[in-house]
Amino acid sequence: MVSEIIPVLSKIMEHKLNGTNYFNWSKIFQIYLRSIDKDVHLTNDPPINEKKQVWLRDDAKLFLQIWNSIDSE
Repeated sequence: MVSEIIPVLSKIMEHKLNGTNYFNWSKIFQIYLRSIDKDVHLTNDPPINEKKQVWLRDDAKLFLQIWNSIDSE
């Protein structure tokens, strides 16, 4: 399964968000999140139960992936 995810993540890292490519970048990122079953992090709030801590940890990891896919120049 990891071998299936790596090409999508590599594509995101190759084509960082730079101000002119938002539409394509966002679509690729949405597909990536869907492929790892984490697309609910784009639209849902954290659960209010024992799963909240896991959700918040996953959300932080996804935030870092998004942050690292933005061109800083």
